[in-house]
Amino acid sequence: MDIQSEFIQTLEQQAGLDEPTANKVAEVAMNFGKEHAPELISQYGPEPFKSLAAEQGGGGGGGISGMLGGLTGH
Repeated sequence: MDIQSEFIQTLEQQAGLDEPTANKVAEVAMNFGKEHAPELISQYGPEPFKSLAAEQGGGGGGGISGMLGGLTGH
């Protein structure tokens, strides 16, 4: 099971969302996370990811953004 599928299942079970709504919420949340990964990690992530995210700043294809894209398959 990939991370998005697991997130959808969590939204259905814990938030009581129906499947289409859970799919849309997961899609929006995953896209938001990808767009703002360095900012989110620098505030909420564990070390050493905070330092790496802070160095990357706005992102781009490499660094933390590239690593996260590889983890999520996008």
